[in-house]
Amino acid sequence: MGFNNNFNSSGGATVLTDLEVDGTTLSIDETNNRVGVGLTTPKTRLTVEGAVTFKEQASADSDTVAYGQLWVKTATPNELYFTTDAGDDIQLTTGTGTAGGGGGAAADTADTILHMQVFA
Repeated sequence: MGFNNNFNSSGGATVLTDLEVDGTTLSIDETNNRVGVGLTTPKTRLTVEGAVTFKEQASADSDTVAYGQLWVKTATPNELYFTTDAGDDIQLTTGTGTAGGGGGAAADTADTILHMQVFA
């Protein structure tokens, strides 16, 4: 991967080819429009090799048409949520297990399976 030191008039760098930072720390596959963290060959638009850390927050950010949000709600212990582009908050975990039932009610057993379908 290479880097071309071109700078635009606003002082920002323009990368004309793939970019790799510190080996596998961050890589950009310019040909396929993919970003990799922790690896040099991203498999999808964003590929992360290893754990992803989310900072807890009180609620989802403002809704954006055609985009969902994955976020961690401030609770003890933290709870994982998915928010649809319509602003519907779907609780995925109870902090100690998976959420189940309608509207994110806590599951009665540890055998609950989470099914999520995302429409593009």
